[in-house]
Amino acid sequence: LAEKDIQSNFDINGKLPRYKNDIEAPCYGCTAKISKVKTDTNQSVPIIRTVFESKPAQITELKDSLSDLQKQFLESRNVMAQKKMVFEMNEIIKQIQTLE
Repeated sequence: LAEKDIQSNFDINGKLPRYKNDIEAPCYGCTAKISKVKTDTNQSVPIIRTVFESKPAQITELKDSLSDLQKQFLESRNVMAQKKMVFEMNEIIKQIQTLE
């Protein structure tokens, strides 16, 4: 906090200023300018609903995908594809271990 550029963000009382509109607020620590997006009434924004699954369901899905990858690995004769599959299998195993 001793750097002058960081101190310039705060007021006399050491607080960040409040803005009614987020677009007017500065981006602290940003190196690039934030552009304002103008939406067109003809545009649609996709909304994706996030559903949190229980850990057992996630583990089951990961184990299923791991077994599919293992089958593909055994059927494949391409060494490069097999190396990629080994990497993917290791990542899935790490995810399973963190969930258990």
